[in-house]
Amino acid sequence: MKNNIFFAIFKLFFDNFLYFMKNHDKYKNYSQYKLHFSQFILTIVKNHSQIITKYSKTLPFVN
Repeated sequence: MKNNIFFAIFKLFFDNFLYFMKNHDKYKNYSQYKLHFSQFILTIVKNHSQIITKYSKTLPFVN
């Protein structure tokens, strides 16, 4: 179970990283990017149980 939670969080961050890479031209400067990222982190903290459940279901393995 611990592995699933770790990989769920990792997948979430990786998906978000890919999103930022695709949309980097939207952020004119670093502070805009930082603001967006901090809002993203707050969303994770508030909704972590639903997020972990959702992303755990997308993983092909269960411990």
